[in-house]
Amino acid sequence: AFDSKPKPPTGATGDLGDYLRPEDVTKGMTVIHQRFGTGTVQTVEKVAGDALISVLFESGSSKNMLLKQAKLKKT
Repeated sequence: AFDSKPKPPTGATGDLGDYLRPEDVTKGMTVIHQRFGTGTVQTVEKVAGDALISVLFESGSSKNMLLKQAKLKKT
């Protein structure tokens, strides 16, 4: 049978599960990203209930990302 109940978009509830929250992240923390691997947080700037962070990954690449969308985990 067809389920006609609308499903909330992923992440819409604000539940980040096992992922890091803005208040949990600090400069120098080692984190894991699903795509980019392991890296070290270089900067943390709190913005509107989220955090804009810069992470230097072991590959040598540096990425700027919004924490809630990045889905980072602590190592």
